[in-house]
Amino acid sequence: MKIKFLIILILFLSLISHFFSVNASSIEIWTDRDEYCLGDPLIIYYRSSDECNISIILHPVGETFGKMIEIKHINGNELYTLKWKAYEPASEQELVIDSSLGDTAYCRFFVIDCSQPPTTTPVPTTTPAPTGRFSVSKPEYKQGKAVEMYLESTGATPIQLPNTAPWTVFRVEGGFFEMYKPAAAEVITEVPEHMSWTWNQKDNLGESVPEGNYRIILRTLNAGEYSASFTITGEAAPPTTRPATTSPPTTTTPPTTSPYTTPSSQSGSFVYIGVFAGIIVLLLVIYQMTRKKPEKIKEKWIEKEPKKEVIVEKPSKHCPFCGKLISLNVTICPYCKKSLEITPELKRLLDEEKKWKEKLEQLKANKGKLEEEIYEEKYNEIMDKLVDIKDKIIQEKIRKRGKK
Repeated sequence: MKIKFLIILILFLSLISHFFSVNASSIEIWTDRDEYCLGDPLIIYYRSSDECNISIILHPVGETFGKMIEIKHINGNELYTLKWKAYEPASEQELVIDSSLGDTAYCRFFVIDCSQPPTTTPVPTTTPAPTGRFSVSKPEYKQGKAVEMYLESTGATPIQLPNTAPWTVFRVEGGFFEMYKPAAAEVITEVPEHMSWTWNQKDNLGESVPEGNYRIILRTLNAGEYSASFTITGEAAPPTTRPATTSPPTTTTPPTTSPYTTPSSQSGSFVYIGVFAGIIVLLLVIYQMTRKKPEKIKEKWIEKEPKKEVIVEKPSKHCPFCGKLISLNVTICPYCKKSLEITPELKRLLDEEKKWKEKLEQLKANKGKLEEEIYEEKYNEIMDKLVDIKDKIIQEKIRKRGKK
């Protein structure tokens, strides 16, 4: 459950970071004039499109070491000024401003020793240094849209390029990573007024580049390097005016408006809707993961009451022999073990028949001891008695059946 929660939290944070992705920042620096005498006051103007820390270094052109003249934290889209003086050496000097967001801008001016008296010796004329302005059409592009870039020559001396497309696209993501460098003929090309190029957002392998911050650096033979920054995003880019360049302006009046426009209210509303929907989804997931499951209702075993045996009283009667109470449908008394199929009269007749049969057996046993006449007389008497009893027994059974 904890792993699922962490995965959902990471997805939610990535969604928030996607909606709050900021536009590419830009920084500018320029001076109030292009040429100064030694000791003249010098006013430096600078600003950034986003809040950041900046540092400004002044050094003669061609030298790698310079002097740090300003370190400061500035707000976005706010104009700052720095009062300075034109110090030695009397040469072309350059101002370099770097921001904590990774942006860099340059500005050049001339310092002249005006204290030397003019001489009659003809001074060879020097060709003024070429100056220019390099920019992209807008600070933000939708993925797949062509990026348009412009180079304008603002000085009397034309800018010379080492080839027809001396620019390289870098991705700014914790450093500079080369994404695309066009193939161009190595022919020195002059820029009399302006030149333009387009980039189709493909890298050196021909694949589309991802979203992020990018910078194009253009190299010249006689005017140094120029750069312009922009952002590629998956959302539709708001229409903007052409941004100001990183080269110094020639006028002394600083611009009063920012070269970048804010995103439209419609895109801002989409951001808030997306953030609100993400928060709702996260709360629902947390609720589903933390809510208690209902306890299962334990089934109660219902004990069945044992069936009570209903004793049905059967009809009963008294045994005619022993007098005890017995069931009505029994044929033998369970107490005296006598058959109940015969009536007392029938029983008497049967007992009497039994006695006479015993007498007959005794007579037969004593036949040899008695005279034949006596034996015949007693034998006939017993047989007559047995026949008479047998006849009564038959009549008694018939009478009993008639009662049933």
